[in-house]
Formats: sequence, C-alpha cells, structure tokens
Amino acid sequence: MEDLTEKGLTLSEAIRYDWGTYEVRFNDLDGNEVVIAEFV
Repeated sequence: MEDLTEKGLTLSEAIRYDWGTYEVRFNDLDGNEVVIAEFV
C-alpha cells in the first residue's frame, strides 16, 4: 500500500474480513474500481 500511495494513488482503508482476507480498493484513470485482495 505504501508503494502505491507514494505513486499517487488514493487507496481505501484496508479491510480485514473475519476469515482472514485483506482488501483494498482504488479507481483507475478510467474510473474503474480495482480491488486488490490478499488471501491468507
């Protein structure tokens, strides 16, 4: 997240779900929502 923020992206707060998955979202230049998930 730090690398993406340093490159100028505005990220949502990281969400941690009860089953252990982490998720963060941002919008690309075309306005599409991008979701990055880490499955643990």
